[in-house]
Amino acid sequence: MMLVFGAIIFTIDLNVIGYLFIPAGVGWALIMINSYPFVTSMADKKNTGTYTGFYYLFSSLASLVSPPLIGLLIDKLGYGVLFKYSVISFILALIFLLFVKPPKAEDAVAVQTA
Repeated sequence: MMLVFGAIIFTIDLNVIGYLFIPAGVGWALIMINSYPFVTSMADKKNTGTYTGFYYLFSSLASLVSPPLIGLLIDKLGYGVLFKYSVISFILALIFLLFVKPPKAEDAVAVQTA
């Protein structure tokens, strides 16, 4: 999605942009389908609800904060900032994702057998 949005930044043909949204939509679906199972795979059975709560809390906070922020940026800088903001957001998400430590193999086996 970062590559697609990066390409959109440099594209002026609306037809091309429309076609670029197809792989972007597929990429978004692949992210969203796997995000919740990824989060809950790190929790043991007793903490699945807690991890679910954190997942929805931070998803909701992002949904509350980002639209007004991008709206402010669009008001100040114009619509050209939209996909730049998106690329930067995905890069930040990727950086944070790199700090996620998967469960150790013995912990994963213990979770599955619990």
